[in-house]
Order: sequence, then C-alpha cells, then structure tokens
Amino acid sequence: MKQARQIDYFEELFNQDGNELFLLSLNGDTHTMSLDTVKQYCITDLVTGGTYNSSTGVVTFTNVNGGTFSVSGFKTDDITLTGGTYSNGTISFKNNAGGGFNVTGLYTGNTEVYVTGGTYSNGTAMFANNTGGTFNVDGFFTGSTALSDLGFSISALPTKVIYQNVLLPENSYITYNSPLVVAGGYNLTIPSSTILQVIEQVGSESSVNNISDAIYTVNKNLNANNTSTATTSVMGYGVNVFTGVTPTNFATKLPQPVTGKSVKVINNGSTFLHIFPSNIGGRINNLPIDTAAVIPPDGNLYEFICIENPLPGAWTFSAPATGQYDSGEITMSATSIGVGSNPVVTAYDSGVYGMIQTFFNGTVSYNGKNKPPRQVSPSFIINGSNPYNRALFFRPETPWKGIAKIKMYTNLIPVIVDEEEISYGEIRLMGSGYYTKYIADTGEEVGGDENSTNELFITNLSNRITGSASTGTTIYTSANIGDPGTIWGEKVANADSYSNVSIGSNVEGTFIGNKSIETTLYSGSNSYLQGKMIEKYYSSYISFQFNLLPYVNYGTIPDFKFRFIIEYYQ
Repeated sequence: MKQARQIDYFEELFNQDGNELFLLSLNGDTHTMSLDTVKQYCITDLVTGGTYNSSTGVVTFTNVNGGTFSVSGFKTDDITLTGGTYSNGTISFKNNAGGGFNVTGLYTGNTEVYVTGGTYSNGTAMFANNTGGTFNVDGFFTGSTALSDLGFSISALPTKVIYQNVLLPENSYITYNSPLVVAGGYNLTIPSSTILQVIEQVGSESSVNNISDAIYTVNKNLNANNTSTATTSVMGYGVNVFTGVTPTNFATKLPQPVTGKSVKVINNGSTFLHIFPSNIGGRINNLPIDTAAVIPPDGNLYEFICIENPLPGAWTFSAPATGQYDSGEITMSATSIGVGSNPVVTAYDSGVYGMIQTFFNGTVSYNGKNKPPRQVSPSFIINGSNPYNRALFFRPETPWKGIAKIKMYTNLIPVIVDEEEISYGEIRLMGSGYYTKYIADTGEEVGGDENSTNELFITNLSNRITGSASTGTTIYTSANIGDPGTIWGEKVANADSYSNVSIGSNVEGTFIGNKSIETTLYSGSNSYLQGKMIEKYYSSYISFQFNLLPYVNYGTIPDFKFRFIIEYYQ
C-alpha cells in the first residue's frame, strides 16, 4: 500500500515494496533509497524521562523503547538555603545540611522594655512589660499582715514599744534595723530596715534599742486660738509643734476622728495648751464630755490616739505626770486691823507662816542659784504681823513644769452680817522669775537680766462641805478643817483671766524652780569679765497669800486653820 507524507524539502515519500523509499523533491526530482540507508539518519531511542539521585550525582534517563541510560558526575556536596525565620531584629537561616546562621542588627523600631500594665493582689503588684515578661513588687501593707508573714521571728511580743521615752502607738509606722533588741526577755529578729506597723498591743510594756526614728508629718510653729471649743485652731495627724500659746489664746482641737490614728503634740508656748475633742460631744480619757486635755509648755511630746469613730469621737492620751504640794494643816492666831485693810496670811507650811500688811506682788530680786529654796528673812515673825514685802516666797527643789490647780481648805463657816453672807477672803498665788548671770567656773554673780512677777491665781472660797456648821471658838470658825459647813475653794489653771499660770513670756513662762539657760563667752566691755564664760541662770519662786475676812472686823481668831494644796506638772 502506498503511503506518502510531506517532509522537509520533499513533496512526497513513497514505500514501494517495503525495501526501498521513493522520494519526490519539491523541484520535481525523484530519489530512491533503501531502508537500511535511511536508518542511518533516524533516531530510534527517543528519551521520555529520567530521575536524579542527589546522593550519588547520577541522572538515569528512560527512552521510548523502555530502555535506560545514566549520566554521572554531577556535584553532590553543595550547601544551599532551605528557609529561615525572623524575630526581634534577627534572621535565622537554615540550610540543606541541617545547619544555619543568624543575621542580627536589623532595625526593630522602639527596642526599650516598658511596663504595659499590672495587677495587685494581697500586698503584691505584678507588672507586665512589652516583651511579654512580668515582674513582682511585694511588701505593700495589707492592713492585717501577720508579723510572721513579714519575715519576723518572734519569741514574744510586747504590749508597747518605747523609743527615746516616747510610746510608739498602734497603727504607727517605724523603721527597724535588725536585730531589734527588746528589754524584758522579748526578742524580735526582722529583715533589715523593715517598716513595721504596730497593729495590736498585747503583753507588758518594754523599752527597746536599735530603732531608727519614725517619720511623721511635722506641722511647725502653730498658734493656738481662743480659750474654748470656739477655737479655729485644728491640728492635723502627725506631729504638731505649738509656739504661739498665750494667756488669751491657748486652745486647739483634735482633727476629725479616725479610729487608730494618732496626733502628737509639743507645746513650746508660754502657758498650758488646752486640747479639745474634735466635735461637740467628744471625749478625751475619762474627762467630762467636751472638756479639754491640758499639756504644759515643757517641750515634750504628748500623743492622742483616736479610739472611737463615728462622730463625735473618743480619744485617749497619756496625761502628763502630776504632783502635789501639800502645806499640811496650819493653825494660827489672826487679828483684824480694820475693815477693808485686814492683813494677809502668807505661809510655806505648818512651820513657817504669818501675816503681812497687804498683798505683795513686787519683783523678787535674788541670787537664786546661791540661795535656798525657801527664803525667810531673819526678821520675819512667825505667827505674827510683818511688813508687806516680807511675803514668803519658795520654790521646789525639783522644778515644776507648771501649776495645774490650787485648792484651799479652812475651818471658816458661813456668817450672815446685815442679812448678807460675808466675804471669806481672796486667795492669790504669786509667781516671780528672774534671770541672773554668773561666771561659769566660779559661780560668782555678775549681774541680773529680765525679770517678771505675775499673779498666777486669784480665786475665792466659794464651796462648802455638806452639812450644818457648828461654831468653835468664834462665830467665824468651826473646830476643824473639813467639818460640815466649812468653806473651801479651788481653781484650775487657765479657767479664766484670773488663772493665767505663766509668770511671763519674757521669762520662762509656767516653769517654777531653778535651771541653767545657756553658757556663752562674755562679749561686753567689762575688762574683768573679758575671756570668761558667763552662765545665764533662771530662778522662779511662788508665794501663797490669803486676805482673811477682808470686810469684817473679826477681832482675834485664835485658832484659824487652813491648808493649801498646789497640783503641778512634773
């Protein structure tokens, strides 16, 4: 069968008998070629595919007849990148050998680590940052953290912690340095420089060492105002230091009550500071409601702790220590010299007493450092009549910070004259203070300085012992002090304008006694004193005086009896 197909440069190709090919060219020429000759120009092993072995470097090809042949010699040890990752400025590449390498230093924008938020729980704050990390800050006060939870090793816990003679109160914060040594068998081992809150007081009082100073808000140079609850002076929590406390402005108030918080007060004024409760109806210690607590101008710290809130609030404080001077019972003979001009009784005690012509309130000039506490003129007539300027002045051996109250008890009884009850007499307690200068090493007196005299108390006998009076040797007296119907009187410091217990702001205020003020190098023109150290010294004395029955010509009372008591701050 004749078959024909056009190929390049040939128009037709014929297979005439199976052994030869007849070729007709495009230009009309003819050609005859045997098949054996044609086979030399034909490709009979056509490649249809192949595979490569990366381990051996050999390619295996497959032809149309199903046969294969291989080509070897390809390189098998090339290292190539197979992938990589990026994180925070660094690319980590991986290769076909299982290894890799990093490229660092790529710009990442803001690389700082900063806090993005946080949470608080039970004394610990947990903060989160922009890297996903966290950190904790602990030690926040939770209000009821046990000491053991703060790292304290406690063998016993004292009731009160005393530092530098100051009671550290409940709910105060004190920085301790470990170890804390507590007297009386108590031992606390604590983390160094831990801030401890005294939450509760149990056990017995103890003193401590190695406590660093507590840090409080200090309100300085405060002025008291007014003399009653109408004061506009209100303290804050912390330490309140008063310098402006005068006979006409001596009142202040506690702040609004917060249970457990404390107010600390220092009086550097010239007279007693009266501290009223925060609100009407409030109370301090067991004093009557709305009554002020009183602290002397001694420069010491007094602490008030709120023990009750809601309003009006209740407070407690450790009242300043008080003492009592008691003259003892004095019995004397008193003689009238005329209505309106009767003599004045003056006394130390049952051993030294007498009468002077009138009240004496002049300045007492004396060399207090070198004189005894009681100055009695050799010419003073005990239980007799004396000139007015021989009033008996005395001072305590141990100084008083101030006088809190004066009381006088008598055997006088009520008397009616011309349908009116008579006046029994006026009590005056005089005070006199004087600065003196001395050569420090010899004690030689070299001059005086500021001085002042003031009436610390003026009061009357206005109280009576319950019961009906019985007369004694005269119509004016009963047999004994304290008998039914007998007259007595008392007055509290700063109760009115006649109970200003300060000798003067130009001297040492309410202080009674002796004390050294300062020692300095002499700076004047006296050649004798050049180069010498001069001590400035202060002495103050008091004098008890009583004008007996001033408007009655009582003749002679042979057994007039009285006793005076002075309460003072130690």
